[in-house]
Amino acid sequence: ASSELPALQRARLDYVFEAAARVRRSWPFTTPDDTCILLIEATVQWTVHCALAPQGFVPAAGSFRGHPIFHHAGGSFASAGQARSTAELLAESPAAAHVPLADSAQPTLPGSTPWLVLGSLEALAAFHPAFPEATTEAWVSVAIHELIHTHQLRAPGFAPTLAAIQDRSRDPSALTRLFGQDLRYHALVEREYALLTHAAERAPDDRRSALQALRAWRGLYAKRARHLSKRADGARLLEDDALFSYLEGTARFAESAFLDDAAQHPERTKADDPRFHDYALFVGRGYAGSPNRQLDEAYFYAIGYHLCVLLERLDPSWKLRVHSARRYLLELAEQVAASADRP
Repeated sequence: ASSELPALQRARLDYVFEAAARVRRSWPFTTPDDTCILLIEATVQWTVHCALAPQGFVPAAGSFRGHPIFHHAGGSFASAGQARSTAELLAESPAAAHVPLADSAQPTLPGSTPWLVLGSLEALAAFHPAFPEATTEAWVSVAIHELIHTHQLRAPGFAPTLAAIQDRSRDPSALTRLFGQDLRYHALVEREYALLTHAAERAPDDRRSALQALRAWRGLYAKRARHLSKRADGARLLEDDALFSYLEGTARFAESAFLDDAAQHPERTKADDPRFHDYALFVGRGYAGSPNRQLDEAYFYAIGYHLCVLLERLDPSWKLRVHSARRYLLELAEQVAASADRP
């Protein structure tokens, strides 16, 4: 495989950074300028926008935005001391955010700045079941999702939680099992989802419906919280529900807002990109055009996302405050619901 970063991939990555600069107007704490990217294809991988590279990478031709490019040829690469198959990685996850811990003895990726690990669009179309027909715009939105994660994971005071996430002592698997196996819990979540989606379908300027929905949701969530608290592991489940509803719901909201909001879009890509369709599937369609409304076993994505939709209609400044709230999105939604203000 050639060590040179292909022109199409270079143009797409440039577009990611242009998009991130515009997204930063809504999410000012994000820092794309100090973020490295690891771009993965099945038989070759590149690092761009970074002075360092993982083990086994060597310098490649050219540079990217003033930084050297490194590449690695092969179908696997070392990660945290273990070999990972690129095909398996692409099939498993289209993208991931990595934020290094200062005291990590064996970092997954080098340096002290965050990383976005991205499958190329062509590689994801070949290996990931959700991407055969994906557009470039949707692929960029996935990068935006992970960029939001890099901010969340670096928030002041978050380091202990980040360490627990990285060593997998905090993960959402218990929540997904509960949603799949506990019929009562499943039904409680579905009631919240039905309420929130019904309100989200109303006009974006219908603040009264948004406030009424959050107030009704607060009561439904209290029932779900009581159900969780009766379990032996209830305290941890409540903490994880708040954590992952925030992490994934907020990032999903950011990627969806990016697709819909023309002000966040850079100019049309300069390269000949057959998968770029100028946001025809998304722009201006609002909630109705969002690809991220579904409820599945990872239910906290959908619940968190819909709370964000309603919070945005009532008080867009929530984005500046959510990272410091003890229970993140859930706490902020409860506070807004309890407000005496009327739209």
